[in-house]
Amino acid sequence: MKPIVKPFPDDHPFPLSIVYKDTKPPQNELPDHIHEWHEIVYVYSGKGTIFINHTFYEMSQGDLFLIPGNTIHRAFPDKAEPVTSTALFFNSSILPTETYGETFSFHQLFRPSGGISYKLALPPSAAANFSAMIDELKLESERREHGYRHLIAARLQLALLGISRLMPALHQPSS
Repeated sequence: MKPIVKPFPDDHPFPLSIVYKDTKPPQNELPDHIHEWHEIVYVYSGKGTIFINHTFYEMSQGDLFLIPGNTIHRAFPDKAEPVTSTALFFNSSILPTETYGETFSFHQLFRPSGGISYKLALPPSAAANFSAMIDELKLESERREHGYRHLIAARLQLALLGISRLMPALHQPSS
C-alpha cells in the first residue's frame, strides 16, 4: 500500500506548525503517510505504537520521536489509553546550516544512520524541559509579539541542541 502524502504550504513565511497536546483515538490517526517537513512528537501520556521507516516503537510518557521529512510513519494509539502528544512540524529551512567549525549540525538529527534511533526516551528532567519548551512555543505563537517567529525558531534550535546532547551516537570531538 502506498503512503498518503500530507501537504504543507510551500509559500508560508514561517515553516513551522504545532499540533499541541492532542489526543487522537485510533480511528482519527492518518494511515501510513509522509510529508516533506520534519516532525518531532513528544508524548505526555498514554500508550501506543508508532511505525517509522520499517520499525515499530512503543510510545509512552516522556518519549520523543524525531521523524525526518519524507519518512513513512504512522501512529497506533492504545484504545483504552490513547497517546496525548504534541507534534512539531517544520521545514529544514528553519535550521541553520553553519557548523562554526564543529561536527555538530542541526540537520544530522534528521539523518538517522547506524546506531541512531528515531525514538529517544527522555530522562525526567529533560522531559520536563522539553515539555516547558513546547509550552513556550505555543504561548509565543498565540501572543504573536514582535519577533515571535524568531524566538520560536531560536527555542526550537536550543531544544534540538539539548536533544543532540542526549544522543551519544551523535557526539564526536570537535576540532
